[in-house]
Amino acid sequence: MANPFADMIRLNTAALNVATAQMKDFNGDPELPFETDLEGIYSHKEDADKLRIYAHGLQENCFAWEDHIGKVSDDVSHWAVSFDSNRPWEMAKTYGEFVEQVQEFTGIEDYDAVAHSLGGLAVHEYFEDTDNLPENAVLLGSPFDGSRLGVGFLDSESEYLDRFDSTVEDVEVYTVRGSDDPSYRSNPESPLLDGANVIDLEESHHGIRDSEEAVQLVDEILQRPYQQ
Repeated sequence: MANPFADMIRLNTAALNVATAQMKDFNGDPELPFETDLEGIYSHKEDADKLRIYAHGLQENCFAWEDHIGKVSDDVSHWAVSFDSNRPWEMAKTYGEFVEQVQEFTGIEDYDAVAHSLGGLAVHEYFEDTDNLPENAVLLGSPFDGSRLGVGFLDSESEYLDRFDSTVEDVEVYTVRGSDDPSYRSNPESPLLDGANVIDLEESHHGIRDSEEAVQLVDEILQRPYQQ
């Protein structure tokens, strides 16, 4: 019998291999152009006027965003970080450090956040503890009210999840949920947040990040004003 959680917990093994980049200005090496202990990938253009900073989900890494980085929005500088923890409160700290390092390196303060799955909890937690907020956040299939994994802090009854009951003030938030996402079949409201703009896609848990439609959707949302 197939594992019903395979789409949620699979390792992104393809992303562990650094593929030859097919787009200009894309750095497929996890070493960043500034001194740091973090690893990430990026596509930076000197004339960019905004940052787009990505957070991956459970058991993945920065290469999960290869379909996004460097392929959309010529006026945007794209950056994705790798987390060395699956605890969202630790991921949040890493994300915050990365945002500040990228801002300092590029000299660009304005940014948008894009996160998938567990990464959505991490960036939301970072937003709650900082004044360095993005203009927009696109959160793809994030388990704000738990998931079918149903263990530890991802249990729908977990006190930890109580903090994710609404959006953060001053951030325009979009939550995207996949109608074919097995992680939330018993709790389809889990990826939603009070105060967020809700968008549904007929995609799986990873399809709402990796499909061509998803990549275009994220870019369209962040090229506001977005018309649903």
